[in-house]
Amino acid sequence: MWISSVTNATYTMTAGANEQYPMVGVNWYEAFAFCIWDGGRLPTVAEHEAAAFGGDQQRPYPWGGTYDESKIAIHALQRIGSHSPSGDSRWGHSDLVGNADEWALDYFGELPQPCSDCANLTPASTRVLLGGSFVGPINQYAQTGLLHGMGPDQRSGTVGFRCAR
Repeated sequence: MWISSVTNATYTMTAGANEQYPMVGVNWYEAFAFCIWDGGRLPTVAEHEAAAFGGDQQRPYPWGGTYDESKIAIHALQRIGSHSPSGDSRWGHSDLVGNADEWALDYFGELPQPCSDCANLTPASTRVLLGGSFVGPINQYAQTGLLHGMGPDQRSGTVGFRCAR
């Protein structure tokens, strides 16, 4: 039985008080496996950015054009959707920025060009993290399109995931 020893990890083997929080403290492989088990998969960078940018609206932030700390989780991990609906994306996705960094399917690096619904599947030592977590610099990480990476075997209490369908 695995239970994360990462500070702030929310995953436990039994249901409890953490059910309303993002699942953090899991590595890329565990997030990937969970999404498959749940009938989905990790989203690509292109999919996450399309949702965060609002498609053809090209928003700098999921909710619109102006940075607003009242629309995102900062300083501490918060319940999923704590800033809904004001912080939601064009199509109603909650917490696309802030709260927890999110694993993507892609390896960290340049997307193939031209790119239309593509993913970077060229093996590298790191996988993409999107969205920024509750620990700063949130004013930078909250902006859509900012990517960073981490080794797929690493865990952090600020890194979680969402599944795509």
